[in-house]
Amino acid sequence: MLKKDHNMQKRGISHHLDWIIGITLFMFFIVFVIATIKPGVQPLHSKDVLLNIIQDKFIENVTWEIQRVPLKIVGYSNLNDEYRFTKFSFPFDWNSGNTRLYNESYKDYSYSLGSYELCVELWHYEAVYPNKLYVLYSNDPIFESAGSSSCPTTNQGTASYGVPETLTGLSEDKIDNLDNYDYEQLKTDWKYPITSDFNITVNLEGHIYEISSGKEPPSNANVYVKQYTDFVLNKDGQKISALVTIKAW
Repeated sequence: MLKKDHNMQKRGISHHLDWIIGITLFMFFIVFVIATIKPGVQPLHSKDVLLNIIQDKFIENVTWEIQRVPLKIVGYSNLNDEYRFTKFSFPFDWNSGNTRLYNESYKDYSYSLGSYELCVELWHYEAVYPNKLYVLYSNDPIFESAGSSSCPTTNQGTASYGVPETLTGLSEDKIDNLDNYDYEQLKTDWKYPITSDFNITVNLEGHIYEISSGKEPPSNANVYVKQYTDFVLNKDGQKISALVTIKAW
């Protein structure tokens, strides 16, 4: 009986040892995988990391928006030399410093805007889409207005406004500012790896903007390239196709 109990005790100890050894080997395996493969972690200088840093920061720094509101002139009084301008009620809290006024052919109109009133010169433009206009607005500092702050008439008209449309695109002015920005400071601002470099080229209808250090990549460097088409939004609200090429090494 004692011998049988002794054998069962040995088998129990052996079973526990096998279990401990198995768990230990499994934990070593897990540590090995984490230390060598590092799932979900990308190297700092990998292709995707470098290109994504540049593209994200570039888009963030050169994108802008314009609000465009269709305006249909319903009626206005007879115009003459004395009353060349007509006033309309305006439903948006905008002013002449951040607006523009165009027709469908992107011909600009003389106008003023303020105190929820839009004043438009129709005298010279009656035959050119007088009832198909667009009011463009942006709070971006680069948006320069062509309007004034006073209306030289009391001639009253009526108009209806369409739903505002948000236009988004790259800004040529902002791209030009980056083109003249200090490259090393740009790397610091964008938190780009100090030991790596990049080059951004924007081809806008044959006009080339280049943001780079001016240095060519070393002959033994891995140069990663990404090229895509984007759109530049100009101050008239028109979108112009542009080819963006990003290189990183």
